[in-house]
Parts: sequence; structure tokens; C-alpha cells
Amino acid sequence: MANAMQELMDMRIWMLWRWGKDKNGNPTKVPFAISGGSSGTNKEWSHTWGTYKDALAAKVRFHAAGIGFKIPENYFFLDIDDRELSDPLVQTLFARFDSYTEYSVSGTGIHIYGKCDFSKLPTFYNKEKKIKLDNQFYQNNRKVGLELYVGGITTALQLSLVTLSKIIPSENVLPHFLPPLIKICERPRK
Repeated sequence: MANAMQELMDMRIWMLWRWGKDKNGNPTKVPFAISGGSSGTNKEWSHTWGTYKDALAAKVRFHAAGIGFKIPENYFFLDIDDRELSDPLVQTLFARFDSYTEYSVSGTGIHIYGKCDFSKLPTFYNKEKKIKLDNQFYQNNRKVGLELYVGGITTALQLSLVTLSKIIPSENVLPHFLPPLIKICERPRK
């Protein structure tokens, strides 16, 4: 992993997580600080984050379930749910995004991380006057099993590598490739 994600590992974006319950009683990952105290995933909690090395040491000290990080600006996270490595969609995504790829914590999904230039993606301002990625790029479609997040979310790092390569720029791929792909690949989930 060191070669693939070194630039992210050196950033102070890393935190710990433990299993908890959401408001519906479902399992969820609850972030906590590398000092063992409270943390969160928005910028006001950034003083509680550390480097990957800090988080790795803290994971052992505080018996955390895992390590996560806040995806920084100009990076993306593509979450592929319930598909085998041999699935044609997965193979197409691997070819298009030849970047750091790992299995999800559950083992039933695949994560691809890459770089992108947020300024080149279509955005809008929501009611709270926060800039958001155009809805065609954020997908939480249960039929498709594909979600895209661009800079500013938190993800759990699994460290179960699928491929080991550098994180590469993909800003020219995201705007033109994902929306039509999502539309043509809808299929029932397992």
C-alpha cells in the first residue's frame, strides 16, 4: 500500500472507527479520534485526525475496528457493491480507473480511489448554499450497486488489495464515462 497511497498516507485525514448502530438499529461505522476521544467527519473535527502512521498506532492502542479517512478535495471514491471481480462492469471500471483498488470492509464490495479535478465536474448549490456534485454523479441506486463520492466523505479503509497501483488522475473520465455507464448497467442486485 505504501507506494499506491503514500500521498494520502502522509495527509492528516485519518481517523479510527468502531461499530455502532444507526437510528434504525443497523450496524454503522462510528468515527473516533486517533487520541481515543470524540471525532467526526467534517472539517471542524480535523484537529482529531492524523496521518496513516498515527492512525495505525492508535488502532492498536484503542482496539479500533478499523481505520478510515476523509477523502480530500480532488480525490474520488467509487464504491461498487455486490459484484464479483469477473463481472464485466467491474472489469470495465478497472480498465478505466487503473488506480488503487481494494475490497470493502464487508468483503462484498470493491472500492476504487483516484484523483479528479472537482472544478471540472458539474456542481450546484443546495438550499444550505453548500456546493454539491451534480445529481448525475452521485449515485446511491440500489439497482446499480454503484456509488461515486468526490472529495469530502469519509470511508473505511480495508487494506484487502485487489490491485496495487498509484492513485491516478481521472478527471477526464468521470464526467463522460459514469452517467451513461450507470444508465446502461442497471440490473437486479443479489
